[in-house]
Amino acid sequence: MKEGAVFLNVGRGNIVDTEALVKVLKEGKLWGASLDVFEQEPLPEDSELWSCPNLLITPHVSGGFHLPYTVDRIVEISLKNLAAYIHHEEYVSVVDRATGYKVSGSL
Repeated sequence: MKEGAVFLNVGRGNIVDTEALVKVLKEGKLWGASLDVFEQEPLPEDSELWSCPNLLITPHVSGGFHLPYTVDRIVEISLKNLAAYIHHEEYVSVVDRATGYKVSGSL
């Protein structure tokens, strides 16, 4: 890539040479980078990516919502969780913060 460019990857984690990206970011050859996908997900705590300057890491959510069904499900789950909050009940689609993935058994 041209020096000073911005690198974005929201496609597939395995297409990025992570070591090379870490190197050019730490050397300041890129203006910055943003990654939404990784070779291993969730991204391990000891990954060098966490310490890279000018790197934005998002939690695999940047792909957008292209299907009406997806938007409908998001609204449905949000409304159920709002009702659960109001009535002090359990939420649906709970995410385990330790792993970054949905708890089994939830929607």
